[in-house]
Amino acid sequence: MKLYFVILSCLALQAFGLCGNSPAKYHSIPFDTESGLMFIEAFVDGEIGNYIFDTGCDGVVLNATPQEKTIRLSSTSGISTFGETTITLLQVDSYEVSSVKAYVGDLSHLEKAYKRKISGIIGSSVLTTDIIHINKVEKTIDLYPIQMVHQLASGKYNVQNLISIDGLPAIAITLDDEEYHFVLDSGSSRSLINTKVLTADNFNLLQAGTINVLGAGSSTSQCQTALLDAFVIASIKVSELPVLCKDLSHLSSHPQFGGVLSLDQFPFEEIILDLPNNKLFIKS
Repeated sequence: MKLYFVILSCLALQAFGLCGNSPAKYHSIPFDTESGLMFIEAFVDGEIGNYIFDTGCDGVVLNATPQEKTIRLSSTSGISTFGETTITLLQVDSYEVSSVKAYVGDLSHLEKAYKRKISGIIGSSVLTTDIIHINKVEKTIDLYPIQMVHQLASGKYNVQNLISIDGLPAIAITLDDEEYHFVLDSGSSRSLINTKVLTADNFNLLQAGTINVLGAGSSTSQCQTALLDAFVIASIKVSELPVLCKDLSHLSSHPQFGGVLSLDQFPFEEIILDLPNNKLFIKS
C-alpha cells in the first residue's frame, strides 16, 4: 500500500429512484475541513472517531500503537513500519463494510500538528462504489451507482480522463510539452512535485528555505518550495500553483508519475470521479 499523504508546519445496496433533478443517493457522507484536509466521522468496531478522508490512500490506517510492526509503507515523508489488523465492521454514516484490512501506526505527530484528535485515515478505495461525488459547497461525499452518472454530470462540468496509478485516481498534466500523471489527493494540504519533473521553463523556485512535511509515518522530511507556472486541467486554467519539490521515486515506479495534486488547491466546487469509465467531471 502507498500513502500519498501530506501535512504542513457501499456496502448495503439501497433502492433508489429518479425524482426531478435530485437523484436519490446511495450514501451521503458529511465532512468538515481543517487546514486543507477533509475529516469524516466513522465507527470502527463500534467506536466513533474522526478520520482523514484520503483519495490518495488505498486503505485504512488506525491511530494506535501496534503490538508488532510487520509491514513497510511508503508515504511522501518516507518509508515507515506499521502493524496490521482487521476491522470487523467499518461504518461511515449509512455506509457499512465488514472485514476491512487495516494498518496500525502512531499518528500522534499529526494530532500535535493539528491540535485535534485524529483516529486514523480512511482511503477512498475502501468505499467500494462506482461514483464518488465530492461537493465542497454542501460539504458532502456522495456515493452513487454507475447508472446515475449521466444525470449527475448533465450540468456544466469540465471533463478529463482519469488515470490509475497503483490503483489511485490520477490525471494528466502537460508541463513544458511533457505529460505527467498526478494523483488526486484529498489527504494533502499542498501539492508535491517529483523532482524529476523540474525544468527551468515551468518552475520558479521561491525564496530560499524549506518546509517540513509530515506524513502517515513518524518521519519528517524537508521540501523546497516552488511556484508552478500556468497549466490547464480539463479546460480550467490554473496559474502560479505553490508546490513542494521532493524526490517521490519511492512512491511509484510509474514512468510518468509527476507527483501529488492537493484537492484543497484544486479549483472546483464539485468533482465527480467516474471510476468505471475513468472520467473526471469538474464544476468550478
